Amino acid sequence: MIRRALLAAAALVLPLLAMTPAAAAGSRLCIVDDPRLPEVSGIAARAGGRRFVYVQNDSGDAARFFAVDTRTGHTAAVYTVPGARNIDWEDLAVGPDATGRSSVWLADIGDNQSTRSEVDVYRVPEPRRPTYRGPSATAPEVATARPEVWRLRYPDGPHDAESIAVDPTTHHVYIATKSLSGVSEVFELPARPDPARPELLAKVGTVTFDAHSQAGPFGGYGELMATGAAISADGGRFVLRTYADAYVWPLRRGDLQTALRRPPVRIRLPNQSQGEGVDVVGGALWLSSEGRDQPILSVALPRAVRLAPTTAPSSSSSPSSGPAPGHGSSGSGIGWGLIAIFAAALLAFVLGSRLRRRGRRKDEGGDDLSWTG
Repeated sequence: MIRRALLAAAALVLPLLAMTPAAAAGSRLCIVDDPRLPEVSGIAARAGGRRFVYVQNDSGDAARFFAVDTRTGHTAAVYTVPGARNIDWEDLAVGPDATGRSSVWLADIGDNQSTRSEVDVYRVPEPRRPTYRGPSATAPEVATARPEVWRLRYPDGPHDAESIAVDPTTHHVYIATKSLSGVSEVFELPARPDPARPELLAKVGTVTFDAHSQAGPFGGYGELMATGAAISADGGRFVLRTYADAYVWPLRRGDLQTALRRPPVRIRLPNQSQGEGVDVVGGALWLSSEGRDQPILSVALPRAVRLAPTTAPSSSSSPSSGPAPGHGSSGSGIGWGLIAIFAAALLAFVLGSRLRRRGRRKDEGGDDLSWTG
């Protein structure tokens, strides 16, 4: 009888565990070794290149960003943005402006207490390729051109946010909010900034994340909060990451609103100290983390999301991917990992009950229960 109970509970538990993907194996590109970069919150590769990435610190730093050599992890250049201020820079992206000129977009959108009446996004022309002179040389400090500034308000009041993405095919720019509830809203910036007054962001869609396995640096809460975003160079994939996972939606003709109504592919990310940055570089995700001497990691995308987008990809095409537990405008609120834990507890209860019953029968002089039932 006990064996039957064991087999029945295992039949329930094992498929549920299989539905929660294992963490993807990431390869290390380099370690960011600049002591001026203790809180790298965003990452974006140079347009058309892979050797250098741009990163920036979270709040508390000057209005600047850094070029890092991915072969060595050393800083190759530091760029100051004249006239800008860093209240809470949370992410950056590389993508074209409305005229098609390659630009760096800097998102001063952090608002942990949700009290800022307006937030800012800065755009500067992408700097020239750094001339790297080796680790013994001092990285040059360069002032960018004066930025364009978007002064922005949300239509429904303040939000905290840490994610910005630029679609290179449509030139549309998006911000995704961050919330402990697991509900992230995606907004689009106006096409051009208005220097005279704040502008309203336009809502594009809503995404709901689940606390599905309680893994990562912040447990289930870390699985609920969007910390970075990116769109691939071909405009075919939109990515949102949390502290524990990446979610990938296929994009067709820049229609993000439609894409967000479909289920994404979830990729379990390697454990990071406080992983926040993400970019899509070729067939991989590049990841950064807050903390000193943190690595930049590369995680291969599953084949399902490397292919040209047609319809929502199937989660069965890769063992490291799975359908997201929550998407669109609603989520289940209970992850498969939690269900598996409940089933395991049920199994322990059944076995405990059987063993206690067998012990009582022995004390009463009865026959021992057979494992074969």
